[in-house]
Amino acid sequence: MELNDSVKAYISNTPNQTKASLSVGKAFPDTAGTLGGFLQCPQTRKIYLISCAHVLGMEAGTKVFNPGPYEGKKTKKIGNVRLSILPNLDGETCNPRKYSQYNPYSDYGLDVAVAELNADDYSLRTSHPSNSVEHVRMISSMSLHDKVLFHGKVSGKTEAKIRYLCLWDEILIDDEPYCFRDIFVLSSRQPQYLNTALCSPGDSGSWVISDFEDLLSWDGMLFAGDGSHAYCCFAEYILEACKTSDYFRYGLSLVT
Repeated sequence: MELNDSVKAYISNTPNQTKASLSVGKAFPDTAGTLGGFLQCPQTRKIYLISCAHVLGMEAGTKVFNPGPYEGKKTKKIGNVRLSILPNLDGETCNPRKYSQYNPYSDYGLDVAVAELNADDYSLRTSHPSNSVEHVRMISSMSLHDKVLFHGKVSGKTEAKIRYLCLWDEILIDDEPYCFRDIFVLSSRQPQYLNTALCSPGDSGSWVISDFEDLLSWDGMLFAGDGSHAYCCFAEYILEACKTSDYFRYGLSLVT
């Protein structure tokens, strides 16, 4: 799948973001990851920023800062976590054949945190790379080797392709093993022998973007990397988790 002119323009014309503009994190312990993008409640019109749970924290109410305090720079509180999800450390073998009642719409494939953005900081969205995203791509519309890109706090704009879909894997997050179920994996578009690390520590939270039916589409969010591969959770599952949570009665959608 070739990128159309709108995606090429996104790649070339999106202003280079400073680490500060993309950086978010919590204070105790201090972290710094990537502010992936924004969602909105269709009823209240409140705006929420999206990153990873291991970046923003697991507790509702945790304060979110920009840039992330781990960077050791002057930082500002921009919001509070409202929903945070990581797979349970249940000690079971990470094997789909052991889960006959597996529900793909559960939270097993997510490392995500949703934080309510302070009204005074809504301007953060206007120059953010995700501001041009128009569509959420469903998993059923994704294919192996689709061309995508992400914009990480450390790596900047990075072109990639989908290497694996709907994968189960045990992945280390902060040195702890988590069984992620139904995720997708990115690799470089370059030949294998040219591959270097696709993403860097600090890129966690980056939104994965593609061209789908002439629309800039949100496919998912990068949460970990392993050399030439980057692990991502699906946007469809993120929205489903928001819809089924107690806090977001009306669900969340792309900001309009």
